[in-house]
Amino acid sequence: EPSPSTNTNMGIDVTSVVLGAVAVFVVLAIIGAVVCVVRRRRR
Repeated sequence: EPSPSTNTNMGIDVTSVVLGAVAVFVVLAIIGAVVCVVRRRRR
């Protein structure tokens, strides 16, 4: 059965989505920095 507190569920959903987007952005930024460093070291 769905919980009667839909407002809190929406808040949790929005928060999880925002945290997920931020986490993905941070991971991509770290990977990009590592790739740049590796390319510089190789060359």
